[in-house]
This record gives sequence, structure tokens and C-alpha cells, in this order.
Amino acid sequence: MGWQGRANRGRMVLVAALTTLGIAGPLALPVGAASAPVAMYAVVPDGSSLKIVRFTASSAAAAQSYEAHAAQQGEVVGTSTPVHALDAGDPYRSQQWGLNAVDFPNAWALSKGSDITVAVVDSGVMGTHEDLAGSVLSGTDFVSPGNGWNDQFFHGTFVAGIIAAHLGNGRGIAGGAPSVKILPVRVLDGGGSGNSANVAAGIIYAADHGARVINLSLGGPVPDAGVHYAVQYAVSRGSVVVAAAGNSGQTGSPAIYPAAFPEVLAVGAVDSHQVRAAFSNVGSYVDVVAPGVDVMSTYFATTHSYAVGEGTSFAAPYAAAEAALIAATNPKLDPAGIRHVIEISAHDLGPSGPDIAYGYGLISTRGLLRATADASEGT
Repeated sequence: MGWQGRANRGRMVLVAALTTLGIAGPLALPVGAASAPVAMYAVVPDGSSLKIVRFTASSAAAAQSYEAHAAQQGEVVGTSTPVHALDAGDPYRSQQWGLNAVDFPNAWALSKGSDITVAVVDSGVMGTHEDLAGSVLSGTDFVSPGNGWNDQFFHGTFVAGIIAAHLGNGRGIAGGAPSVKILPVRVLDGGGSGNSANVAAGIIYAADHGARVINLSLGGPVPDAGVHYAVQYAVSRGSVVVAAAGNSGQTGSPAIYPAAFPEVLAVGAVDSHQVRAAFSNVGSYVDVVAPGVDVMSTYFATTHSYAVGEGTSFAAPYAAAEAALIAATNPKLDPAGIRHVIEISAHDLGPSGPDIAYGYGLISTRGLLRATADASEGT
């Protein structure tokens, strides 16, 4: 049909396996200078627990012999109580600057996206990945027979992790809407390419199978009529359609479809300084921006792999996650209403008001508060 959809390859950096560090045996910490007398603190066993003991030694070296008898010779100044590293449940959470920039952690107190299905129309999703297992539904495959779990490119698995990686499961990262279900719809092959017929069919399939949000981190420069019809159909069925604005910002920024269709929420990319990424397309069709540089997510190499990438492909799922949280908070909102909440709650960047680089601005979960208020008022 002359239209070639393509996923953004972007820059990918594999993340090594995480090693857990522990402390074995008593730990002594000198306080003050190493001259006599030296005040010492030791952590010593006390049955099944530990206690902190303070004692004095003539020198730091001499203190080593005191440790074995510290429980008898010293003053007990504290006992062991449970403590946890912040975000210890998701070891790579500290590297996810985008979640904080959009303020997802505060939004989770209101919603994590329960009962919402987000379709990832992409290269498939590895449903067995440790950070997605149990959240990926049986979908479909328009490239070869299957249920959508056969990701041969990485892209769909990466997008799905940004949206729905488990929160606090002791592995990897956290997704923006960690309680949603992912509906995988494979339309891109192992090289990250596909065609408009399959994309259109994938959008329709997603709408017909309960997707409240449809993420399209793909596109091409041709406004294919079939894809446009599919988008309109999905919106009529109650689906919010979110798409990547394109990565041609340094080569003329041609309009990219389906993002440029008026029914679609088009998402550009910013870096951690909230500056438009140089590759991110500009144009009147750009609605909002989201984190799209140094984004960490789930990777398809193994069931416990993670990677870092960049591109508007990885900005779009942040907005899809926000749409899912809003939909969960106020089920009465239609797609236009959810888009409106996302746009008016965005943090304005660049020139005052909507502009071609940032649209309405950086997405913000202030929209979730707005949706909650609307729901409480019965709107």
C-alpha cells in the first residue's frame, strides 16, 4: 500500500545483572580521631537480632579485641530495627528519572491503572519477562501466527515496560501504570518494520478487545486512509490513541502518521532537563511531550534483561500510562475528555501556550487529580 510503518531503533545500552550487596559479621565504626581514648560503636549479635554497643578503647587497633566482648563491656545504645533502601523493590528505579519528572509516584496513591487494558501495537511483547509476567494478555500476531508474545525486535517489550512494569516486585524497574494489563498486538517484524494494512488491523483488533488505551510507537510519512479509519473506529469504541511524534527533528521534521491524525495524542520527547530532544519532531500536530532520553525499560534478550534507550517511541508510552491512570480514576471520561485532561494539565514549556516543539508541554499527573475531582463531582 506504499506506507511503511517503522519503529524507532534509538540508542540502546544493555544493563548488567544486578548484584545484591550484604554485610556479614560484626561491623565497628570509629568515632573521632584514632588517638586514645577512642569511642567505638559495634553491631553485635543478640539472639536472632542485633544490638548497637558503645565502648571505649585505647586505640582503634586495640578496639578490635574489644568487639568480641562488647556486649558485656559496653553500653547498649540501640537495637536493630528493620530498614529498607528507598525503592529497593525495583533495583533500577533510581535510574528512571522520567517517572519523577511526570510525578507518577504521587499519582499511584490515587490509581495504578487497575482494570484498564493498554494495547501495545508494536513488535510484540515478551510476556514471560520477569517485570511483566502476569500482566501481559494473550493478544494477536499479524506478522506470523501467534498470541503477540513473540517479540523479535525488542521494541514492544521496551514500550510495555515503560507502561506496566511491576511496582515493588524486587526486580528491575517500575511502570507508569503498574497495574494495567498489556494487550500485545504484533505488527512489526524482526527488523522493526511493517505495513499499513497490519497496523490498521492491529488498531481495530485492540479496540475490539477492550483496549482503553492504544499505544502506537511507530509511523511513517504517508497519511494512510486505512490507518486513519482504524484510529477513528478505535476512538468511537472508547479507546484513547497515543502515538510517537517521530524522530526526524534534525532532518526536516516531516509529519509522521498516525501521530499527525487529529484524533491521536501525538507525543514528542524531552531530556532530563525538560528540553526538547534534538531528534524529536516539531510541528503543529505535536500535542504534548514526555521523557524520551535515557529511558530504562524491559528488554527482550532474556526474561531478566533491561536496557536504556531514547526516542519518541519511548515518550509515547509515558503518555499512554497517564491516560490509563486517568481512565481508571474516572471511567466516565471519553477519549476526548481524557486527552483534554492530559493537555490542560501539562507543564508548559518553551513559549507561553501551545507551540510546535512542546505542544501543551510536559505531561503531568496533575491530570489525575483533575480526573479524580471530576469523578467526585459526578461529571
